[in-house]
Amino acid sequence: MTQVMTMSSGAIDPIAVAKRVFWRPVTTGTPLKVGDPVCYKLDAVDHKKRTVDPTHLGLTIDTYAEGEQEMTGRLFSVEEPLIDNIDAFAGIVKSLGQHAGADGDMIEIWIPNGAVVPANVVLAATVTGRTILSVMVGTRTLGSPTSDLPNYGLTAGTIDSKVVGIAMETIAAAGLCWVKLDDKLFAHLGGNIGNELQVAAGTVNVTVAQMNINFLNTAGNCQALHYRATLSSTGECGRGVYRLETFLKGTHTNQPNYALDNIVDLSTLYVNVGGRVVGMRNTIRSRSVNPNLTGSYISVYNSEIILTKTTTGALDAGDAAHITHFYLNGDANGTSPDCLFLADNKKFICMEASAVAADDAAANSIKIFVQGAYYYIPAYTAAEIA
Repeated sequence: MTQVMTMSSGAIDPIAVAKRVFWRPVTTGTPLKVGDPVCYKLDAVDHKKRTVDPTHLGLTIDTYAEGEQEMTGRLFSVEEPLIDNIDAFAGIVKSLGQHAGADGDMIEIWIPNGAVVPANVVLAATVTGRTILSVMVGTRTLGSPTSDLPNYGLTAGTIDSKVVGIAMETIAAAGLCWVKLDDKLFAHLGGNIGNELQVAAGTVNVTVAQMNINFLNTAGNCQALHYRATLSSTGECGRGVYRLETFLKGTHTNQPNYALDNIVDLSTLYVNVGGRVVGMRNTIRSRSVNPNLTGSYISVYNSEIILTKTTTGALDAGDAAHITHFYLNGDANGTSPDCLFLADNKKFICMEASAVAADDAAANSIKIFVQGAYYYIPAYTAAEIA
């Protein structure tokens, strides 16, 4: 035996694993093909479509209640990708059975375990080792990850795909492509509304996705999480690195609800003189020498409140003092910070600082520090505005 074995055309990745399943499609008009993605049939009970227990096998329960180990339909029955099974990706069709992919045919599928297998790809072109491929709702080929996310509203939109692999071949037309099949390459928690993952009712102090890292290095940069998104579109291309949404349901009485809670604990930190601790930093940086900002609106921080009603009339009265709330907290043994805003250049303060008289430094003013001097922005009362 030599250390190098001849690999013939059509060789399969040695770590590839296949299993036999039953093909039970919802839509029967489109024939199944080798290389197509399939998902587990989550609403199936028994892979043989039995409605009563086979007592001759020693099973005496008369009904197929949830929780029985006889629920084999979720293990051995597959169907085309649908809105309610996109999270249950099963694999790629390896071979058809005696019925050539007809309803009820026993087929073989490659399971997603990191092996490189041939799959049908709808994209017109891929790049080896770089193109992300997803299983898509209503399509029996792999394509790009898509979703329908509204600008705002009480809906999370629809998630129409799940990333299941990376192209390992450069193709110039849709068709078979070598794909590294691994549906755990990218985080995908939950599905569409009505099919999302859930935390059991009555649970308290819940954490779903957790990352707890203690950096022991004493030099260099430390990042527990690093996201980078490059928006290459020349047309409309919204969003960016991430989008956070928190939907409040039910009645929340005197309970703070934080969509984003960022805490920096200084209890064990010694800050050198001249050091800087920032709870959250937002930076806009130009990589171009002369960026074209014609007609652009640029803001380091943009905060909006959008409130809607389904009935006519004004919104229920709220606490106007807390609609926009800058809160500086000092306990009994300490004091609040001396400044609310600190600006490096007074040209970025949208007012003529010199026009504010010193006697405006009253309780209804905002104190700012600009280039070594204190100034005051009057905070007029409603009566003064009237």
